[in-house]
Formats: sequence, structure tokens, C-alpha cells
Amino acid sequence: MLGFGTRRVRKSLNGEIVRAARFGYYIGILLLDVAETTPRGVHKHLPGITVNVHHFRSMLRQYDVIYKTKLRRYFVMLPNLHESDSAHTVKDRIQFTSRMQEWGPINIGIAIFPTDGKSSRELLRAAERDLETTLKETKEQDVAWETV
Repeated sequence: MLGFGTRRVRKSLNGEIVRAARFGYYIGILLLDVAETTPRGVHKHLPGITVNVHHFRSMLRQYDVIYKTKLRRYFVMLPNLHESDSAHTVKDRIQFTSRMQEWGPINIGIAIFPTDGKSSRELLRAAERDLETTLKETKEQDVAWETV
């Protein structure tokens, strides 16, 4: 599923779910997949390495959590949301910044607690499904552009 760091991700997410259920706020989960076409780093070895946790951290609040789970995959947890739409706003901001900074395509899957799931497992699955849908749509758009 997420790959490296899944245990750490679930542990922090479970703790935040308990707090959110107690105090009645939303949690947003974003799974970011940086495309292989993203500009390479200084030594040109690894795809997408120029976009890293520090780039994403600059677009988030101080208490938001971000983990790098694979080479091009990131997990972002947005706790203390008063509206479920706030996570979509962050998603749009990341995608806008990606276009402005010419990072290349960044696909984002999103899930909201308690709307999309009540446990960490349900939330991560919902975000993963949304990311897969986004990846399929991106591939379909790429194919459509190639046929034009």
C-alpha cells in the first residue's frame, strides 16, 4: 500500500483520530505521488528528488504531519480542520505551486475523517483509491494528448 513508514503513519494517524473524535474536528489525509517526469536533482540520478519534504512543508501549517513513504510518495496529515473542504484547498494549493514552480505533475489522493472512514486503515484505503483514480485520469489525459 504506502510502503515504507506505514507503521509510523498509522500510529500517528490513530492518535489523531482519537483526538478528532473527542473534539469533533476533521482530519484530512493527502497521498502525494510525484511523477517520474519531475525535474531531476543536481546529479541527475533519481527522478523527482528535487521535490522533497521541505518543499511541501513550506505549504503546510506547523502542526501538519508529512512523511516520505517511498521515493516519490508522500503522506500528509492535516489535523484540526474545521471544514472538510480545507483539505481540498491544500490539495489545490500544492497542485498550483507545482505548476508555478515547474515541478511537473503531482497526483494527490485525498480522504477526510470521519466522512471517508473512521479508522486509519479505512482512511488510508480511501486515499489510496482516490490516488489510483487520479493516476488513471492522468494517464487517460496523456493518451488523449498523444493521439491529437
